[in-house]
Amino acid sequence: MNIVPAAKAFTPDHRTATVWALLLAILLCGQSTLLAQAQPVSDSSTRARLFAELAVDAEKFERQNILKRLVHLVTPSVVHISAYKSIKPGSSEVTEEAGSGVIVMIKNNPMVITNRHVIKNASLGNIDIKLHDGRPALRGEDLV
Repeated sequence: MNIVPAAKAFTPDHRTATVWALLLAILLCGQSTLLAQAQPVSDSSTRARLFAELAVDAEKFERQNILKRLVHLVTPSVVHISAYKSIKPGSSEVTEEAGSGVIVMIKNNPMVITNRHVIKNASLGNIDIKLHDGRPALRGEDLV
């Protein structure tokens, strides 16, 4: 993974909301699913009880529309990255590598985390980062 500084418009409020949203999603998965994964059960009455508990948890999840709220909270931290690279060193042929990343705060500095292959061998001036709504976050040359 490479860490590239992101747009300055990102605020710690997004980070806090993202952390709380992820914790909420983990907690709302229900203890019954965690028990079912941790302890394989072979007797049918226990399995039936665990599946019934899981069905109740799933119903709560659907009723509260948590997934839509979670997506709404974390979407602003997702970015699209395009990196333009030479196919061979010194070649004028260029290829585009595209991927996604996520904006995080590290020591009060916004950063974009992405997979290495997305920006490997691309110069900073040939990396574009766009926000989830298509607005340009910044260009690689602005990162220096």
